[in-house]
Amino acid sequence: MDHTCSTDKTELSSNIVIEALRTEHEKEQIIAIGKEAFPLFHSIFVKTTPHTLVAKHNGDIVGGVIMEILDRNCTGNGKGNVGIISWLFTSQSSRGLGAGQSLVVSAVEYLESLECDTIVTVIDGYNTSSSKIFSHNGFKLNTNTNVLINLGFKDYFRLWAELQYYLELGH
Repeated sequence: MDHTCSTDKTELSSNIVIEALRTEHEKEQIIAIGKEAFPLFHSIFVKTTPHTLVAKHNGDIVGGVIMEILDRNCTGNGKGNVGIISWLFTSQSSRGLGAGQSLVVSAVEYLESLECDTIVTVIDGYNTSSSKIFSHNGFKLNTNTNVLINLGFKDYFRLWAELQYYLELGH
């Protein structure tokens, strides 16, 4: 079942408003900011999903969080969904405004509203700002073994394929 972002507007910082991605123009803006935020090899994979939230500052889009849902019911596990935070990024000009923090808080709330009992993301080791934001919001480092034990064999490999982290050279 496909969901769209039901988050209408969330204002977590005095100047940052989080909204669901709504228009084709906003989609183009988000993809452009994502391409600016990541190195070339990473940026070619930035794509929006029906589970995309944008951060706006003074009406301008300054960042986004792109999420996916792994439906565990189709594997017969009968457990809640897995929420995947695929991409989190902000524009260079908005760094320090709290957009990243606001996006993570809103993403967790959104994924929990879709009955995700597990929420995951992958962060490159050099990306300390993202590591700090996720750590501050209760995310913890986890080993592949622990994820396999928690999700089970089928869902672990579905998650692994969805994250496409195996494409990362040097990891």
